[in-house]
Amino acid sequence: MMLKKLFGNICTGIDKTISWLGSIGCWVALITTLVLTINVLGRFIFNKPLLGCIEIVELTMVIISALSIPYAAIKRAHVRVDLIIARLSRRNQIILDIVAFSLSAIISGLMFYQAAINFIYYAQHLYERTDLLSIPYVLPRLILAVGFLLLCLRTLTDVFRHDPVQQPLPPEKIEEKAA
Repeated sequence: MMLKKLFGNICTGIDKTISWLGSIGCWVALITTLVLTINVLGRFIFNKPLLGCIEIVELTMVIISALSIPYAAIKRAHVRVDLIIARLSRRNQIILDIVAFSLSAIISGLMFYQAAINFIYYAQHLYERTDLLSIPYVLPRLILAVGFLLLCLRTLTDVFRHDPVQQPLPPEKIEEKAA
């Protein structure tokens, strides 16, 4: 009983962290959109594009992707072929979900491992920066590693849940469970 409660608290903590970082990803997407809008307006109205716009967009796209993929996992917004799955028995659906979540956990774990190695390399070579704005490459690499770690942890919790096919909790319920 105590172990089940601990597992529930861990799952809730992972989900809250992913939701919080997903919100940050949304704000970064908004900032990226504003930067692109300013660049386009500056280019066409004043004939002066925004300096370093491409570098900013490249780095923020890594951040947006790394923070959005785990968020899509807690919202169950990933692609799923319901046409085939709906025809399976409940037991086979659960088995298929466990296999799919296990494979996803393995793949995201490998992606985390590679992203962590990449982050460590860039942390040791802080002199490697973007050409125009001289932004270090280390921060997007760190966020990428964190994103894959959270995705791996989330899919691992899905593997060990009693019913992996269950619908995800809405954000309000996640906050209620934490309180």
